[in-house]
Amino acid sequence: MRIKPKASAKAIAWTTGILYSLCALTVIYFPDLAMAVTQSWFHGVDISLLATFEVSIGSFTTGLVTSMLAAWVAGYLIAGFYNYFSKE
Repeated sequence: MRIKPKASAKAIAWTTGILYSLCALTVIYFPDLAMAVTQSWFHGVDISLLATFEVSIGSFTTGLVTSMLAAWVAGYLIAGFYNYFSKE
């Protein structure tokens, strides 16, 4: 089975965009929860000095576009590598 690289890239980019947006909303509306989750992901490293959350339209847009672009490239590469390595 072959995977279409462009379809895979779009699916992963859109999924990343949705998750990025949900994360931004969590930071805006539930900053304590966002800090607790971030703290747990960094295995107990004290990140309290970095605990200033400021989400502007510009920072949100830049983060959304760049994360979706990186995800698109990753999805395209993953599909290409999958197709290459799955040849029998």
